[in-house]
Amino acid sequence: GPHTNIYPTSCVRGVVPANSIWKTGGVVVEKKVI
Repeated sequence: GPHTNIYPTSCVRGVVPANSIWKTGGVVVEKKVI
């Protein structure tokens, strides 16, 4: 969900929630809603 941090330890993949930080294989993607 929104304002959530997802790490490689999670089983959730393929979906990037809003305002979240996705860390996978050293890749960090920051999503922000304007």
